[in-house]
Amino acid sequence: MTPRRDRAQVRDTLVSILQAGVPQVAGRIYRSRAWPISPAAGPTLEELPALLVYGTPETKRQAEVATVDQRFSVSCDFTVAARAVPPAGAGGPEARLEAALEDLAGTIEAVVLTHPLMIGPQAVIERIAEVRTDLAIEPGNGTLIGSASLTFTLEWSEPWPMDLPITCDDPTVALGLPALSGI
Repeated sequence: MTPRRDRAQVRDTLVSILQAGVPQVAGRIYRSRAWPISPAAGPTLEELPALLVYGTPETKRQAEVATVDQRFSVSCDFTVAARAVPPAGAGGPEARLEAALEDLAGTIEAVVLTHPLMIGPQAVIERIAEVRTDLAIEPGNGTLIGSASLTFTLEWSEPWPMDLPITCDDPTVALGLPALSGI
């Protein structure tokens, strides 16, 4: 029987993959929906770039007719939200930030789409159904702040064995089926 996975296990695997494969955000990957940085004062260069990783929404659909061992097809959107400020260098801050966001988003996408825990026989999921990417740059408190949002639709199966003790020999009674008459 396939081991059951849940959204938190898949998210934690995704975080581990990103920690190992995205050196730009070393030590700044958070399993959260809220940034643990101070937006009122503006993020510091030491706080960014950083990533948030979270999963929502999750949909479970019964993959086959219910039996004692049910199987559900699970689909969940996992968002990797990134924030960055313009790195030092030549050119305008908008151009530097745009290039930094493109590089960060490309690295995240490549790491997730090619990692053995996401594809192949060792994968914790069965399929990456879709990837959606959105980049934005907004003025902060005197500093440009860039954001990248990559949403991965990941799919896997979950077995949910039912704990139904059958206490009689007649399956029509034990399963609550209507009795067959005239056979």
